[in-house]
Amino acid sequence: MNTRSISTLLAAALSLAALPACHSPSEPATPAPATAEARADADLRALAMAKPPGTSSLDEAIRKQEAKLEKGEGLPEWWSTLAQAWILEARRTQDPGYYLSADAAAQLALKMDPRNPMAGGLRIVVQVNQHRFAEARDAAKALLRSQPDNLVAMGALADAQLELGELDGAAATVQKMVEIKPDLASYGRAAHLRWLHGDLATAKRFYRSAIDAGINTREPEPGTWMMVQAALVFWNQGDVDGAEAGFKAALDLVPDYPPALVGEAKVELARGHAPEAVKLLERAWAKVQLVETGWLLGDARAAAGDEKGARASWDAAIAMGEKTDHLSLGNLLAAKGWRLPEALEKLEGELRVRPNPQVRDAYSWALYRAGRFQEARQQSDQVMAVGTPDPKYFFHAGAIRAAAGDPASGRALLERALKLNPAFDLNGARECRELVAKLESGAAGAVAGAK
Repeated sequence: MNTRSISTLLAAALSLAALPACHSPSEPATPAPATAEARADADLRALAMAKPPGTSSLDEAIRKQEAKLEKGEGLPEWWSTLAQAWILEARRTQDPGYYLSADAAAQLALKMDPRNPMAGGLRIVVQVNQHRFAEARDAAKALLRSQPDNLVAMGALADAQLELGELDGAAATVQKMVEIKPDLASYGRAAHLRWLHGDLATAKRFYRSAIDAGINTREPEPGTWMMVQAALVFWNQGDVDGAEAGFKAALDLVPDYPPALVGEAKVELARGHAPEAVKLLERAWAKVQLVETGWLLGDARAAAGDEKGARASWDAAIAMGEKTDHLSLGNLLAAKGWRLPEALEKLEGELRVRPNPQVRDAYSWALYRAGRFQEARQQSDQVMAVGTPDPKYFFHAGAIRAAAGDPASGRALLERALKLNPAFDLNGARECRELVAKLESGAAGAVAGAK
C-alpha cells in the first residue's frame, strides 16, 4: 500500500476547522477574517499540493500539474484537474488519504469560481468515497438543479443512490447519463445495474461498450477496472475460461493490477491450484492491502497446507477491516463464524448507512450464523427480490430458508448456486454442497447456522 501517512493528511484536514481558540493579551480575541482565511487557504493548498511518492505515469502527471500551479495562482480548471488526478490516485492505490487532497484542490477551484462544474462534482465524488452517501446524494441533487448537465455530479448521484439501495433512482440517473454522454462512466454504471437485475446479455453489452470507450484513454485504470467487472460476470456464471480471459486482458493492460490478480487467483483455486493462487494473491496484497485479498490469501494458504500462513493472513485482513472496511470485516467474520456479536454490530452499522442488497446479504448471513433464522430470512428475501445472479446470494438464501423451516425452497436455491458456479467460493461452495447432501438425506434438522 502507498506509504503516505493518512494520519498526517487527517491532521492537516482537521486544522482547517481548528484555528487557534486561545490567544495572548497582545493578540486579538478573534483573528482578522483575512488572516483566518489566509490560514485556511494555506492549509488547503498544503493538502492539495502534497507530493506523490510513486513513479507511475499518474504520479508524474500530478507533479507536472503541481509545478504548473506553483508558478502562479493558476486557473480554477487547473485546480480541478489536480483534484481529478488525486481521485484517480486514490482509486489506483486504494489509499483514502488522497481523497483529502482531491477535496482540498476542488475547494481551491471553487474559491476562484464558485460555479466551477468539475470542482463541484468532484467534491461530491469525494463524499461518496468517504461513505457519506446520504450527504452526497443530497448535494448532487442540489448541484444538478443549477447545473442539470453536470455529468460528474450525476455519476456521483448514481453511485450514492446505488449504495443507499435506491436502485430505481440510480437507474433513472444513469439513463440520463447515457443519453447525455454515452461513455465509460455511463456505460459502466448501466452494465452494473443491468447485472444487479439479472439482465446478463445487456450487462455484457454495456460492459463491452464501456471497455471500448475507455481502452485508449490516457489513464488506463478505469477501463481496466471495467475489464475486471466484466470478467466477474462470466465468473459468476461459472464460465471460468471466459473470466480468465478477462482477467488476463486486464493484466496485459495494467501489469500487476490487484483486482485482476485476485480474479486470476479465484480461477486457480477453482482449478485446484492453491500454490499458484497463493503467489498471485501475495502479489496483489503487496500492491494493495484489502480485507478481501487478505481473506482469500488465507483461504488459499490453508488449501495449500500452510495453516500458520493462513492464520497470519486472516489476522492481517481482520486488522485492516477494523481500521478501514467494516463491511468486508463483517463478511469475513460471518463467513468464518468468528466473533459473531462483533460481525452483527459492524454490519448493522453498515446497513444504517447504506441499505443496499450487498450489505443486506452480508447482514443476513451474520444473522444466520448467530442462529437468528427468521430475521435472516427477512433480510435475505429482500436481497433475492432484486434478482441479482450472484451464486453467493443463492447459497446464503438457500441455507437461511432451510434453517428457517423451508427445506425444499432452500435446497433449490443451494442447487442453483452450485449450478451457476460450482467453485464460486472455496469454502462457501464446499459448505453449500454439504448442506445439499444433508437436505437430500432428509436431515433438515442438521442444518444449522453456527459453524
